[in-house]
Amino acid sequence: MEGYVYKRIKLASVVRDFPFASRYKTSGERLVKSLTARGMLLPVIAAEKDGGYVIISGEARFLAALQLGWEEIPANLISPELEDKDLFLISILSNWNQRTTELDAVFAAGRALQLQINQETILEEILPALGMSSEKHWLEEAREVARKPLYFADL
Repeated sequence: MEGYVYKRIKLASVVRDFPFASRYKTSGERLVKSLTARGMLLPVIAAEKDGGYVIISGEARFLAALQLGWEEIPANLISPELEDKDLFLISILSNWNQRTTELDAVFAAGRALQLQINQETILEEILPALGMSSEKHWLEEAREVARKPLYFADL
């Protein structure tokens, strides 16, 4: 895989459904305050798709910037030729070792199931990357969460 290309992207050009989101809830006043005080310290990871951009990692930063009325944000662009499964794994791994709730973990596993990532990969790579055990019961929980409507902050 080739490296990233840094670019400032317009918020208006970002797809708002976040197909690679790995957290159930992506809002927070602390992040808004941090962006106000210090700016965006880490670029989002995005891919160019259909003339716009899709966020691979950094949905919360994007939403906070949107809330603040910013017009553009820094982004590291990744190859859009990667398969959705690979983009989702990048999303998971870019958040590796961060505090994750059980709900976030089963939400991420549900997203992985929707992207047709095989169960072995979910159990052996995705759940451990989220700090969860590789127990199969998480797959059933993931299937249930995947059937529920998504929650994102007001867009």
